[in-house]
Amino acid sequence: MPTVPGKLPGIGHVPRLLRNPLAFMRSLRDTGDLAWVHLGPQRVLSVNSPELVHRMLVTDGRKYDQGKYFDKIRQEFGNGLPVSNGAFHTRQRRLIQPAFHRERIEGYFRVMADSAAALTSRWQPGEVVPLKAQALQLMLGMVAKTLFSADVSGRVNDEVQRSWTTIVKGVAWRTMSPVEFLEKVPTPGNRRYVQASRRMRAAVREAVVEQRRTGADDASLLTMLLAARDAETGERMSDEQIIAEIFLILFAGTETAAFMTVWLFHELAREPAVAKQLYEEVDSVLGDGPPTFEAIGRLTYTRRVLTECLRLYHPGWMFMRRTNTTVELGGRELPPGTETLFSIYAQHRDPRSFPEPLRFDPDRWLPGAPQPPDDAYIPFLAGKRQCIGDGYAWAQMVTTIATIVSRWRLEPVPGHPVKELPQALMAPSELPVVVRPRP
Repeated sequence: MPTVPGKLPGIGHVPRLLRNPLAFMRSLRDTGDLAWVHLGPQRVLSVNSPELVHRMLVTDGRKYDQGKYFDKIRQEFGNGLPVSNGAFHTRQRRLIQPAFHRERIEGYFRVMADSAAALTSRWQPGEVVPLKAQALQLMLGMVAKTLFSADVSGRVNDEVQRSWTTIVKGVAWRTMSPVEFLEKVPTPGNRRYVQASRRMRAAVREAVVEQRRTGADDASLLTMLLAARDAETGERMSDEQIIAEIFLILFAGTETAAFMTVWLFHELAREPAVAKQLYEEVDSVLGDGPPTFEAIGRLTYTRRVLTECLRLYHPGWMFMRRTNTTVELGGRELPPGTETLFSIYAQHRDPRSFPEPLRFDPDRWLPGAPQPPDDAYIPFLAGKRQCIGDGYAWAQMVTTIATIVSRWRLEPVPGHPVKELPQALMAPSELPVVVRPRP
């Protein structure tokens, strides 16, 4: 198999990756559907075609575990569902899946709508709002309030809001750090991360212990996690396992929904025709009332705009997998322990699947329009690793967008172009906007 050009002795492709990570990931398909990438001494197989990514995720999904990138997240957060492997992953998915069934999401909807309404009611006409920071705070609050019972949610939510940004930055640094010992150096950033992580873990543990002790019976996610029993063994999750799941639910339920909110308003400012159609749909469906769960299901154009945001600005700029047995991929035999990488961000911008891939076009997703291959668009992954909370994320995003649009028009402040920032996930830079009341 070919090696990606630009490999340097000892350090491989690390300089190219660090210089422009997103351009590097997009360039990998130029070498072939399969190509070796050298990250220092580590050789990793880049998988660059939708068909082979589908085979890795779906057809042969059980032959792959989460790769090196996820090992680090597991060390920091615990062995939660998104980073676990094998039979344990299957068991955890079976235990947690009921918490994200449609009827449960409908129950969480009121928290989402009330949270979005509370945020937007605090805005003042002409105020400059840091949209990314406020979207992250909003989504984090939504997840925290659906996770915990009313008795403990206030205390935990305060600690979540205080510590979560520091924790996410610390984990992002640790997953991308080329040298592990740098994590142990007592720098101010490392000390802040350790302190925030300890506070946050203590607050979550206190909530778990208290809710288990009181036997609170409510609609919170934590209540469901505490009550869940394995259908085959009757086992429940330990407190430590529930804490790991909570940390990863907070991470998964915050970043993507917040980032897509920023990208959507960035594109509405650049595409007046798209903005006009989206505003008209929200006005027509919602009228003068607040969003309802039934109404957000009828916001089809809004969903198409978000679908295109998830295509063009997918946060998954790099994922890794590791073979757990001998695997055939693209006519090649891979031994156990082979590390592979793929990029949903790059796959969603592949001109072989998406004509004019850099053009923002929600009408790509019109019923009857030419569609990309089935395996080309994977906003929430696929196969046994498909995101368990994709329905929750859609409800978060559509509810938030509809709530904002029903009251406000957001105008980006000139001179602050939003940029793509490849961190643990591909994030937008801050987008300051002026909030204008809708007529």
